[in-house]
This record gives sequence, structure tokens and C-alpha cells, in this order.
Amino acid sequence: SDDAPPPRAEPARASVAPDVVESAAGSFVGQRVDGGELLAPESFLDELSRADLVCVGEEHGSARSHFAQWAVLGALAERTAMNGRTLALGLEMMPRSEQRHLDRYLSFELDEDELLREARWHQHWGWDFSFYRPQLELARHKGLPVLALNASRELTRGVAKHGVDGLTREQK
Repeated sequence: SDDAPPPRAEPARASVAPDVVESAAGSFVGQRVDGGELLAPESFLDELSRADLVCVGEEHGSARSHFAQWAVLGALAERTAMNGRTLALGLEMMPRSEQRHLDRYLSFELDEDELLREARWHQHWGWDFSFYRPQLELARHKGLPVLALNASRELTRGVAKHGVDGLTREQK
């Protein structure tokens, strides 16, 4: 397939415990970008639950970053269930071409090993699945959509080489 990434060697990274995210549990605060005001967790999460879009970044190898993602996702899942809003989890590292595998995993048609193999997790993303398992399991058990957000390598290479104006109408 055109979306198939070239084979690559597994990155030389230390082994990660299956419960690495859960083991990093701890408190956190929110901080406003505008003005830098610190917010207590409940105020922060209440405010996030009213937003139209929330992007939670990470340091890929930081279990604390992934714990914060998991905590925010869980809190937003509870709050959106009460306020009638829609919540989904987006995975920026997964190409859209792998969406069908995520959907099958979410509907319990695939187990974790099958998801990793069929969605080519290690080819698309070099970081250990243990960092992402809690978020995906939470989404799976709460019935939240999970969206593969990344563009195909063909598309990103085309933009890099020719710019957006070099894309076909279908690619745009």
C-alpha cells in the first residue's frame, strides 16, 4: 500500500513496564497559556470540559506526561457523559489508513497484539505501546471514538517536496 512506511529498525530504547503510566500517578495542576495562572485540578478539568477542542501533548518517553493524558481523558469522559458533549481521542502518530484497525480494536474484534500487528504500530511509531495502553483502554471501555489523525507518508513527502500547491485536488 502507498501508506506502508518503509521498514525500519526498532529504536534502541529501554524496555518499559506494562504499567508504566499507572505507576507514574501523581497530582498535577493546569496553567493558563494567557497570563500563566495556575488552576487546581478540578477547576482545570471543569474548564477543559467546556472547550470545543482540547489538545494534550506529551514528552513521548515521559510516563508522567502519559499519566496526565490518561487523567485528563478520564475526567473529560466523566464530565462529557454528564453534560452531553462528545469526546474522542485523536492519535497524531497513526495514519488515517490504519483507522479500520483501531475501530476493530475498539469494538473488541482485535486484541492488543492483533492491533499492534495489523495497525503496524512499531513501523509507524517507535514508542512502546505501554505509554498509550491506558488511554486506549479507557476509550475502548467508555465507548469513545479513537481517530487516527496522521497523513500518509506519500502525502507528507509530497508537501515536503512540492508544497501544498503541489498536491492534487484529491490529496487536499
